[in-house]
Amino acid sequence: MKIQTKLIVGFLIMTAFPLFLTSITVSFVLDRLSNDWHDVYNIEKDVTGPFDIIMNPINFFYEASNEDYDELVDITVNDPDSLLHFPTCKKLNDKMKKHQAYLLVLKEKKYIYTGYSPQDMEPRSIPVADIYHRKAKDLVYLDNKTNSIIRERTFYFSDHHTLGQIMMVTDYSKLNVAWNKTILQFLAALIIMMFMCDIALGIWIYQSIVKPINLLQIATIQIGDGNLDIPVTPTSKDEIGELCKDFDNMRLRLKELIDDNIRREENIRAIISNISHDLKTPITAIQGYTEGILDGVADTEEKRIRYLQTIYAKANDMTYLIDELSLYSKMEQNSLPYDFISVNAEQFFSDCIEDVSLDLEAKNIHIFYENKTDKQTCLLIDPEQIKRVLNNLIENACKYMGKPCGEIHIRLFDESSEPEMLHVSVTDTGAGIPKEHLPHIFERFYRADSSRNSAIRGSGLGLAIVKGIINDHGGTITADSKVGLGSCFTFTLKKTK
Repeated sequence: MKIQTKLIVGFLIMTAFPLFLTSITVSFVLDRLSNDWHDVYNIEKDVTGPFDIIMNPINFFYEASNEDYDELVDITVNDPDSLLHFPTCKKLNDKMKKHQAYLLVLKEKKYIYTGYSPQDMEPRSIPVADIYHRKAKDLVYLDNKTNSIIRERTFYFSDHHTLGQIMMVTDYSKLNVAWNKTILQFLAALIIMMFMCDIALGIWIYQSIVKPINLLQIATIQIGDGNLDIPVTPTSKDEIGELCKDFDNMRLRLKELIDDNIRREENIRAIISNISHDLKTPITAIQGYTEGILDGVADTEEKRIRYLQTIYAKANDMTYLIDELSLYSKMEQNSLPYDFISVNAEQFFSDCIEDVSLDLEAKNIHIFYENKTDKQTCLLIDPEQIKRVLNNLIENACKYMGKPCGEIHIRLFDESSEPEMLHVSVTDTGAGIPKEHLPHIFERFYRADSSRNSAIRGSGLGLAIVKGIINDHGGTITADSKVGLGSCFTFTLKKTK
């Protein structure tokens, strides 16, 4: 969930959700209050609406007193003089008490019966009947002084001259107390709901925003201390999750760079060690033969010439080693220049083999060439560097032939699994490479002979350079060998139109 969506959800949690909960709470509280007051006034729920006591209290109390008031009306019409007798009034008053009401009977504006009892109710004062009531036969009104709803009827006793009044007074003073209690309950419920919503929102924000930021902060401190091994795991799919993912990628990249630097430093130390070892032998030889000439050990012209030839050969070995080292250094720094052009594969490899065939014949080594591809196949290569690759592989085959005579087979072919690549194999009939050495032969300065035999000229960089050039051409190189039978190196090059 995106942060923008989270903000919208948070807004809804802080507004719509509390309103929804508030509406439910209000309905519950009002329903409970309505039930309580229906029980207090002994009124069935189907007589009044569920919230009439709250929304329309006048109607509620009017309905609450209907049955008793109708009985009073019948008495005033059929037997008004019975209201002059105390037992009749008391009987009527006792029925009204069930509905929290009491009876007042007046004769010529003077109270002749009051059903009010201080033990039952506590109004501020008994309502006073005004003279204008004669103008209306039935009245319903509120008396704020006594917190009462009054239903009044004016009538005449049986002599038709004496004015009588009956008042049915319903006390609603307890309603105010209930209202205050309800409001307090509602406010308490509202506060609790807001508090719970705030807690839920706070926990949600902490888990989705603050916690991932804290993890990022800890990871930043760890990286600052040089510890790059602790991963930063995204806890969400929002912007912060993406940031955690990018941060972890940065951590991995930094770790990779640092590991590369460590490996590069180790490579430099290894290169210096190997160079020291490989240069020490020819330099020592040059020093020895030079001292022999200077000290007069080479006392004949023939011996001096032999010493000088040896010095020259050792100097060439040093030059070869330095050239190979320079080339490998350029490859390591990605600064080796390439000049890619499109060449015909048949013509290119034929020319390369023709250039080395005479030298190989002089060493009693026969070279065979076979092209199983289309003669019009073209390659996008740097001819000079690919020629270097082919010469290195042929030179290695010659150096490690280990036989008085031998053969080298060069074959060009296609593979159905890689139709866009040309496959080139260089196979010899030499001594072969032990199986345990095959995985390492393309490493720089690696030699299968642990003694680094100086009798065989080499820098230990030839196959590493070969692999680097092939990789830079977008190809691959593999090796297979059997001791005593020979070795086969196969590399691929991209075809072009």
